[in-house]
Order: sequence, then structure tokens, then C-alpha cells
Amino acid sequence: MAKDATRAVYAGMLVKAEAVSVTFAEVPYRANEGARHAVPLGLQAIKSLANKAWPIDSGRARAAVRAAADYIITACPEVRGIGVATYGPLGSVDVRDRDVDCSDSATRRERELRRAMYGRVRDTSVHASLRGLPVYEIVQDVVAVRGATSRTKGEANIWIHTDVMCGAMYESLLRQETTLQRSTPRKYRQLEKTDGLVFLHLAEGLGGAYVVGNRPYTSALHPEVGYATPQILPEDPLAERALPIWFETVASSTALKARAKGKSIPDIPPHERAWVFEAHYVAQLCATLTKALAPHQIVLHGPVIDQADAAVGFLERVREAFPFWMDGRLEYEAMQHETYIDVALALSPMLSGAVVLGSLKSTDLEDALVG
Repeated sequence: MAKDATRAVYAGMLVKAEAVSVTFAEVPYRANEGARHAVPLGLQAIKSLANKAWPIDSGRARAAVRAAADYIITACPEVRGIGVATYGPLGSVDVRDRDVDCSDSATRRERELRRAMYGRVRDTSVHASLRGLPVYEIVQDVVAVRGATSRTKGEANIWIHTDVMCGAMYESLLRQETTLQRSTPRKYRQLEKTDGLVFLHLAEGLGGAYVVGNRPYTSALHPEVGYATPQILPEDPLAERALPIWFETVASSTALKARAKGKSIPDIPPHERAWVFEAHYVAQLCATLTKALAPHQIVLHGPVIDQADAAVGFLERVREAFPFWMDGRLEYEAMQHETYIDVALALSPMLSGAVVLGSLKSTDLEDALVG
């Protein structure tokens, strides 16, 4: 490590429907004169310090988030940044809403509503335990009160985004690490710092994120690719039941298990037709995003991948179906790579990505989070 390098501690918080998790990491950085926060040197030098979780029981999501934030300040008073990755959809991730001036009495109500939506889970979330949860507000209040008596002086940087976006950020950074090529036995495409990566999380719902240069792609909110409309396949047993017709209702793990008559994912035989439909819908979504964004890489993650890929070769099925949905309409160099569609390299990219989010300087991220 360079002589002018030092270390700082950052926290990552992952808010899911069933629990809130926290991890700390020491991140080496090189001081950047005039910058308030660190400039991370590389993921290979991050040292994980601790992990802890708080279950969400009987609608106690607020209490779990508050306990997790309190733990961060108590356990690590010198924490320099907190990254929060949460289930969505969120009302806003635009820092202009977070920092809006509410002093003008004529527009105060409207501006207060804008500020209240920043980092708040929308009431439309499929996760009942999180609906309306003001995640950022809770964390910020704890840091302001508890941090005022700690070494952070209530000034720890707080960033919030969706869990899928944090996973995308971490995977993007991970695939740039030159040391990873020597430690990872399987083939993968090493990315450049300015490359674009799409991250798809296939779980009970379907989430997606797009990062360019390791930062969230600038937009008015955050992607909800699961709500895009697919072309329904003939003979799909869910064709009449999957309403509304979204990729989320036909390509999630929920849809996969419904086609397999309720079997759990590990119990679905490789020859089951449910896998054919699942692979084609995921490939169709990959083709749709390729045509719209032309990324350098698409990464798949989630229970469908974790529990099934080795057993049924799901990734290969998606890759084989992909050209059909592209229909020869678009070709470029990155898309020709054999691992253009790949599975995640990280086991827990969401929580790791939250740490990365927390370690970024204000100047690094504010431009990316302003639509």
C-alpha cells in the first residue's frame, strides 16, 4: 500500500422484508485533498469486520432499522459513511429531494412531501412489512442524535439506494479487479472502469439495475424492469393467470414454482418444462435490455440462480435462448463475449454493495443520484 494510504471504517445496511443486516468493513484509501470522504483503492483490500442482523417480526420494521442504525454508531463511533441497500420501490433516490429547502411557506407542504419521499419505501411494495417505511429518515435521525456524542459528530455520510442497485455496483467493481482473475477458476469478462453493467435479481419479485462506471445510471428514479411487458409464450400455463402481464409475474421464482405445481426450486427436475419457460423469459428480458441499453455485461443473481444453475444448467439455457429474442437485430463486440450473460461472482453482492455505497465521497455520488 502506498505511503499516503490509510484506512477508514464504513458500514453497510441491508433492509429486507424479513430482517435488517449490518456489516462493517475497513476500506483502504488514499487521502484526497479537499475531499470530505475517502477514495477507495480497491475491493481486494477491504477487510470485513463484523456482521449482525435484526429480524422483522409483526410489523416491527421501524424498530429493526433503528436498532441497526443505533448499533452502527455504538459499535463503531468513528464510522465515516453508511450505505443503505433496501427493498423497493423507493419514493425517491434524488438527493435534491433529500436537501430541498422547506423554509418558503408558500411551497412548504409540497417540498416537505418531496423530502419525505427520499429513501422511503413506497406503499405499493409487495412486502407488506416495509410499506411506507422511511428508511433514510430513521437512519439519519439516529446518526444525528447518537452521532452527536460520538467521534462522527453526527456527520457520517449516508447514502441509500435499492438492494439491486447496490448489488450492481459491487459486481461492477468486482469484475474490474485484476487480482480476481488469478483467484477465480471459471471464465468471466473483466470490465473497464467506464463499462456499463445490468444486474438482474430473480427472486419472489424481479429487480434490475444499470450502472455505468460503477455509479447508478442517472435517471429520475430507479429502474423497475420487472414491470416491463413481455411477449407471452404459447402454451405457457401461466398465460391466463399472470395478471398483470409483467416480467415479474412470468419470470420470478414465484412464477417458476407455480409452473412446477408448487415444488421448491431445488426439487424441480431438470427436464421440467417450467425451466424452458423461465429461461426464455429471462433471455427475452436480457434481449430487451440489450436493445435498450447496450451494456457490456448482464449479471443474473437470486434464488433461481443460486438454487438451480448447477443442477439444471439454467445459465446455459438462458444463453441458448438469447439469440432467438435478439432476432439478429443488434450485434456489438461486448455482446459476442461468451460470458456476456453471466451469474454473480459475489455471494452477497447487496450487503457488500451497501458498504461500497457508504464509502463513496459526496462528489463521487451526488451527480449520479440527481435525475
